[in-house]
Amino acid sequence: MGALKQAIKMGRTVFVDLLGAILEKTSSWNLDLCMLLLPEIFELLQSQHKFHYTRACDTLRVILSNFLPIIQDNLDPWVNGLGVDVTREERHRKCLECQRWLLQIRNLPESNHFGTTTLTQLQNMIVNI
Repeated sequence: MGALKQAIKMGRTVFVDLLGAILEKTSSWNLDLCMLLLPEIFELLQSQHKFHYTRACDTLRVILSNFLPIIQDNLDPWVNGLGVDVTREERHRKCLECQRWLLQIRNLPESNHFGTTTLTQLQNMIVNI
């Protein structure tokens, strides 16, 4: 997480390179990482650089495949009963943040630069959120 935060500050190219490395080990991803990555993916999907756009699509695909069910299951704060459950409340907050970015990504216009098939397919996965 620290390296990604630093890479974001250093610029898109460094971030995209580091993103390639973490795409190799998606088993260690969590909601915190999704919250960090989704705003950057949103920006990369609007990039004029095909490699940045493609890397963003690859990353979004991983997030949707691994975390969309978790996000959907944790959007309702009343599911799983009443009472104070700090862990559930924190997970709910993180899922709401991820949902907010996913909805913005879903509403991105079609790109005229690199074709829209990949992004459109990913945006269609977001429909049920």
